[in-house]
Amino acid sequence: MSKREVEIPEGDPAEAPAGKPVPITSLVMADIAMILGNRVLQNVVERSFLDRREGGDAAHEVAESRSTVKTRASGAAAKIATLSVPGALIVGGGLLAKTLYDRGGRRKKARHAEDRTGKSESEE
Repeated sequence: MSKREVEIPEGDPAEAPAGKPVPITSLVMADIAMILGNRVLQNVVERSFLDRREGGDAAHEVAESRSTVKTRASGAAAKIATLSVPGALIVGGGLLAKTLYDRGGRRKKARHAEDRTGKSESEE
């Protein structure tokens, strides 16, 4: 959280005049609004990426089945990637490696299925 210089008035916040809120209250409300807005935007972006790859129902299922640990890990990776160039290279390299690994697994499964049936999917 960013450090802000805020002059806190003396006395009890409950005794503040009705038209003049305590400045710290406004900052807390602004922080809550930013956090909630960020969470809503994150969910929209995640679902749109999943919708393109998985389809509507499958995307919803994948998004709902994510654990808190996975959600926090992806948030931490994003934070590392945005803080420095080496962090971006490490996280980007990891994502590239995972993508290539997943593609290799799909190709291996396709070859295995081709060997079992005796013909490729392109011949069908």
